[in-house]
Amino acid sequence: MKLSKRETLMLVVGFIVVSVAAYVFYFIMPQLDKQQNINTQLIANRSTLQIVTMKNNQMKQLKSQIASMAVELDSKTTNIPHGSNDAKILLYLKALAGQTKNDINIVFTDEPTTDGSFIRRAVTLECLTSYDKLSALLKELNKATLYNIVQVVSAQYQAAVEQNPSNPNDSIAPPGTTPLPTPTGPTYTLNAHIEVYFYAFPLQQGNLAQEPPLTPAIKDRQSELFPK
Repeated sequence: MKLSKRETLMLVVGFIVVSVAAYVFYFIMPQLDKQQNINTQLIANRSTLQIVTMKNNQMKQLKSQIASMAVELDSKTTNIPHGSNDAKILLYLKALAGQTKNDINIVFTDEPTTDGSFIRRAVTLECLTSYDKLSALLKELNKATLYNIVQVVSAQYQAAVEQNPSNPNDSIAPPGTTPLPTPTGPTYTLNAHIEVYFYAFPLQQGNLAQEPPLTPAIKDRQSELFPK
């Protein structure tokens, strides 16, 4: 059967349409979908990369801040010893007593206790002093050369030496001599009571290298406590 030109043309056009449709449906469309997925994944990867980069920058900043804080912490805790050392505390207080010209009675009131991350040692100081000497002592303690916190300070004035004579005739001079001046009254001194907490870092378990010695080093000794 011979097809007419018109039928042949329609068949050719139909074949082309079907071929194009098949090409588009089975090749072009999958490629477009694949390209769309690749673009979507690329955008997601770029977003993830930005987040990772930002987090890396934040991590670098945090590490830098931590390093700075560690240096600052080390500089601010150089006055905090490792392990409670009564001899070191005693030498420190004796040095303050000599520096401020106070005669201090030092009493360790209890055993070392744990206070948070620190070891706390309570010490009571008793002294007969003057206002200026007491102020100087408290000022030195507040410098915390050996880390401490002053908890309680109390002071009462009391008569030191009775100046008024018990016998009124004691102030009368012999004939021909100059009479002694009559004292105006008693002199007073401060009876001071100070409670101080000294703090130290606990020793790491098994770290014997940081344990405090039984006695201070020779350079730290004072002749009144540890004569050579």
